[in-house]
Amino acid sequence: RNAPTMGRLRNYKIADLFGGPTYEFDLDSQGITLLTGVNGTGKSTILRTIDAVSTGSWELLIDLPFSSLTLGFDSERDISIERTEKEFTVSLTGSEPWKIPLDTDVDKHLARMVAIEREMDIGVPRGRTYRELEATRRELLEQRMRYERLRSRSISPEMPDWATHLDELFPVLFITDQRL
Repeated sequence: RNAPTMGRLRNYKIADLFGGPTYEFDLDSQGITLLTGVNGTGKSTILRTIDAVSTGSWELLIDLPFSSLTLGFDSERDISIERTEKEFTVSLTGSEPWKIPLDTDVDKHLARMVAIEREMDIGVPRGRTYRELEATRRELLEQRMRYERLRSRSISPEMPDWATHLDELFPVLFITDQRL
């Protein structure tokens, strides 16, 4: 299947990432776009969201606490994701939206799990011992295993055709884990 691509990603917007501010930026059409910021501000998470959309890894986005995400393309088509307490809606301009029901208890717990992971990525916070950090890691691992089972039941099987072929509409190649 050789569907035309949506063109170059031209802008990005995510609201309430980790319960924080809205991040929005345009990508340079002639050169490169650099994301800069201190550790823990969401740079890698932003790249992971772009990758998750392009590969259809919806479970990664369902786990991430944010209220909306929009990717705008040269073709004037957008991929938009809206989250409410009850559902996760993925839309492509000109196509029928895809609604994924959410289990709110699972979603709240996953938001807590992501917050713990983020805290651990930054390092041991002041006032915490190595033993406390290890206990948190064990708790996180147990939670992750429980929620992998629960989450796999929450994703709707009625995925629209356009969502199954996003890798063709929006091809992306990332070189991961590279740091300057």
